[in-house]
Amino acid sequence: RQNIAEFLNRLEELGLWPAQLRTTIIALIPKKVGKRPIRLPVALVRLWERTRVDVVRRWRETAFRDYNWAARGRSAQAAVWKQSVAIEAAAARGHIVIKHLYDLVKAYEMVPLENVWRAGLKRHFPPELLRLELEAFAATRTLLVNGACSQPVETLSALVAGGSFATDFMFLVLVDPCDEILREHPGIE
Repeated sequence: RQNIAEFLNRLEELGLWPAQLRTTIIALIPKKVGKRPIRLPVALVRLWERTRVDVVRRWRETAFRDYNWAARGRSAQAAVWKQSVAIEAAAARGHIVIKHLYDLVKAYEMVPLENVWRAGLKRHFPPELLRLELEAFAATRTLLVNGACSQPVETLSALVAGGSFATDFMFLVLVDPCDEILREHPGIE
């Protein structure tokens, strides 16, 4: 165990994964419409992510936003129910209400890794973790569909859902636009 811990600490200092670990499987999970790509990194990357969850959890506490329903102990379903009850109550009082639900289609796949890097530095995400995790996201990708694997593909273009910090990275790139909307329209929930 000590050797593995020392190895992972050294990789974190270097900010690079060895070539043998720079690969990830992208599994396509069926949805009602289409398929959702999910990142399945190699075991040592997953182990490293698990060892750093507490560090990222402490960062999450400093970056908490009340509107972030992807935060620990919260859910999208709870957000929808909360808004539904608030809208019903306002309508019952005779208020004019407007409701709108946004579903970000292909959201992860639309986020370039360099945007995550800049947002992470701005929001003080632990830089050594940010660098090594983005290196893992930039690993060669092999698509897995119905048990068949594609040829490996190199890309630096986008996040993929999956892994320990994917939702944190999505939060990093969305927090500034969401904060700006609330500054411009303080009555919005």
